[in-house]
Amino acid sequence: DLVVIDPTMVEMIPVHDPVANLVYSLKTENVESTMCAGRWLMRDRVTQGFDPDALIAEGIRRAKEITERAGVRVPLRYNWK
Repeated sequence: DLVVIDPTMVEMIPVHDPVANLVYSLKTENVESTMCAGRWLMRDRVTQGFDPDALIAEGIRRAKEITERAGVRVPLRYNWK
């Protein structure tokens, strides 16, 4: 697995301790690319091989099913595509 980070963004500067910067300063905006099992999941900030909107919609659908089965009412404050 591999994660490519842009260390030149404002959040990561100054770099006195690179590990501390990764732990305490890293934001999603710093991630340029990710690879898992030799396959790019995101490259140059563009997702590869899947539709992120469809993935989020599926997650919302499944969460709704789980809360309904559990008898929990969680109001959604937005409508997803």
